[in-house]
This record gives sequence, C-alpha cells and structure tokens, in this order.
Amino acid sequence: MPTFAPSHHCTQIPPDCVPVKVNKMNASNVIIESELSSKTINFNHDTHGEKTFFKHEATTKGTMHQIVSMKEAGTAMAASDGSVKHGIGSASWIITGNANLTSEYQGSHGVPPSHAPMTSHRAELYGIDEKKRPLTWPEKLNCRMDKKAKQMREYICTTPHYEYSTIHLQHQWTLLMHGKIVSQDIGTAIKNHHYLKIMSDHLINNKMYHPMALQLIHWDAIEKATLELPHFRQIWATKFVSGFCGVAEKMNERQQWESNLCPLCQVNSENAMHVVKCKDHRAIQKYEKLLQQLHAWLDAQMTHPDIIITIITTLSATNISSFTTNLPPLSDKHCHTAAQHQDLIGQENMFKGHIAESWKDAQFHHLKFRGEEHCTSKSVTWAKNLVLRLYNFSFEMWDHRNQIVHTKIEDQLNKIQSETLKRQIQEVYLNEASELKENDKILLEEGLQKTLEKTVREKRAWLASVDSSKQYKLHSQTNMYTNMRRSMQQWLTS
Repeated sequence: MPTFAPSHHCTQIPPDCVPVKVNKMNASNVIIESELSSKTINFNHDTHGEKTFFKHEATTKGTMHQIVSMKEAGTAMAASDGSVKHGIGSASWIITGNANLTSEYQGSHGVPPSHAPMTSHRAELYGIDEKKRPLTWPEKLNCRMDKKAKQMREYICTTPHYEYSTIHLQHQWTLLMHGKIVSQDIGTAIKNHHYLKIMSDHLINNKMYHPMALQLIHWDAIEKATLELPHFRQIWATKFVSGFCGVAEKMNERQQWESNLCPLCQVNSENAMHVVKCKDHRAIQKYEKLLQQLHAWLDAQMTHPDIIITIITTLSATNISSFTTNLPPLSDKHCHTAAQHQDLIGQENMFKGHIAESWKDAQFHHLKFRGEEHCTSKSVTWAKNLVLRLYNFSFEMWDHRNQIVHTKIEDQLNKIQSETLKRQIQEVYLNEASELKENDKILLEEGLQKTLEKTVREKRAWLASVDSSKQYKLHSQTNMYTNMRRSMQQWLTS
C-alpha cells in the first residue's frame, strides 16, 4: 500500500495535515484511509478500543502466520458486505487465501451513525443466479459476508447499548474540499477543485453562460454519455462543444479560408452553433428530419408527454424560443422547473449536450406516477441517452454540412491540381528530357497527350519517377567529377 513520500511534506501543505495511506485499487476509484497512528488509536494499550472495533469478536481459522504468508505471496482474498435497514448499518469482512477456506480471518461490526444518510451499495450481488451457474469463489465469499452482515445488523437492533467503534468517526480524520468530506474519487475531486473556477469563468465570460447555469447542467449524464462515444467522436465532441472545429470562422482565423461566411447559406458568419441552425434549405431539411427522429425516440422511451412537447416545440421554432413559453398549460411543477432551468442554460447549448438535470427529475416522477419499477436507474439512463441523441443530432448536421462543403472544395482543388500537374509534365517533355537516365527515357515514349490523359494519381507517380531519374543522373555526374579530381590530385602528389 503506497504512502506519501517524505519529500511530499513541504511548506505548502497546511501544518494541521496528518499522514494518510492511499489505497489505489484502480484508476477510477481512489480511497483514502486513515493512518492508524498512536494519535488516532493505540491498539497496544487501548484494549477497550480494540474490543469495540472487533465487537462480537474477530475469529481466526488456521493461524495468522498462514494468512500473512498468503498476503505476502499475493494469494490472499478479501471480501466485505454491508446490511442497512431503518437507518442501522453493519458490515462483515473476511480475509482468506484459498477456496477451501482452511485459513481465514473474519469479523463483524456496526457502521457508526454520521451526518450522512445510511445507504447500502449492493452492486456486487447484481446478476448472481445460483440456479443458472455455480458461484465463483469471490461470489461465495460475498454471499457469506452478506448473510453475516444481516446477522450483525439484527444483533445491533436487539442490543440496547451497542458500542460503535470510534476509529472511523469524523473527528479522527477529515479531508474537506469545498466544505464537503471527501473519502473516495480523490483524483476527480482534486481536478474539479482546480479546474471548476477556470471553467466557470470561461463559460460565463467568454461563452455568455448564465452564472447559475453551471449548477443546473447535468454533468453526470454528459460524462456517462461521452464515455460511450467512440474515440473519434469524443474528439469531435470536444472540438464542437469548445467551438474549435473547422468552421468558417476558425478557418478564416487560421488564414486557410478567405471568408468567415457559412459556405452553405453565404449569409451569416459560421460558428459551431450556426452549423446546427443554418437557414440554408438543405440544412433546414436535414434539421427537420433529425428533429422527427428525436421526437420518435423520446416517444419510444416513455418520456413525459409534456417534456416531449416542450423540447420538440422549442427546438422547432424558427428563432430562439423559450422552453417555459412552450410548456403545455397544465404541466406539473417538475416540468416547469426543468423548462426554467433549461432556459437559463440556453436553447442552443442543448445541442452541446448541456441539458438541465431537472429533466431527469421530471422523468423520474413521471415513471413513478406510471408505477414503473427501477425509476431512479431508468431516469438516469434516459438522461444519459438524451445527451447521446443530442450529440448525434449535432454530429449529423456537421457531417451533412461537410459532405456539401468538401465536395465543392475538392472539385476546385482537383481543377487547380490538374492544371499544376499539366504544366509540370509539359516542362518535362519540352526541356528536361536530356536530364533523364538513358534507360528511363522510356517514360517519354507514350507521348505528351497520352501522359496528360492519365488520372491525377497516375500523373503524380509519373512525375515522381521522372524526378527520381533526374536526381540519380545528377548524383552520378557529381560522383564522376569528384573521382576525376581525386585521381588528378593523387597523380600530382605522387
């Protein structure tokens, strides 16, 4: 288990910090653990604390030496599970080294109440079905700990004065960021702490976002949706959302295009959002088709009818419209809140995937009203997929625009390149034939007209062969003269 090296303890760290261990199991889940120093708890002298922590006694099967040896050899397996009911939590754990369970160390204890609500994370049991297949060894250990944790919770419930351990209480160690306790995903918390202010200032000052918008955007849905995109689409999404894709404004700034006007409508300056909302008749037809597809998808996902009407009506408007204005008259309060929040975020920003988190809440209450099961997970998935659909909407508009623009530009480039290649080939036939090697003069036997009738790729290959022959002959002549001078010098000095 890695610890902070002494070199990390510099004067920039606040004096009231204490050493910690960081248990980094994988890149996406970093858990900080308390350093159990003598200041925290002394197991050698505080027998009451030790007895409290291992309440209901930790038991050993085999010897501790065997368990330590398995740990050092990398063959040890640890499993734990918790049980929560009516705000009372308990946990059971086991350390063993083989499937036969000849050596094991296990125990149970209660989870101390705190300011946070008592919750249970039971994802590891999801999908296990003993009837369909045999359980793996880790799954068996997990199921055992699940049963033991329930037994421990029942014991706590029936014991009037159960003593919780004080080792993990908040006053023993604390890591705060923005006034909130951080105990996992530390890497993400640090990055958010560092970049949030920078990103906030950029979006508010440069992108004209409302100051409240950042708190209303459903960032979790955006993250989940982005991770599902193929790599090349992630790169595109980054460029599109930031406005750094190859639109006319950027191409003009880079001095690659002479104008910043939209190559389709030739009326407005083209930025990323103009690609989606361009008034060229071809872009309008594509936009209407994609909007119909979005409508059909929302309907197929059992979306709240008022959400469908509000979003589709607002996005169908010729000019920028208000989500709140397009709400049906008898919409519930959840839809009203979502529409107000999206207005603060902005209609055009919706095409960047910047949806209000309150849309998810409105969908949750709609599913709950319908009597659906798993409303929370379904509404979370719905929001993530809505972001994906909006990304796809914008990408389809971008791809449609590119097909038109690139066809036009490529036609122009082909004409320019053909003229350039024609001049180069004519120059070879008229003035450079003598510069070729004798056996390469076969390149000229087809004649000028036949050579000019070749494809662009064939003309380039022909010119490359001519250039190679010329270079060879030039170097051969240079080497010949050098050898002649060297021979003359040797004769004179002999």
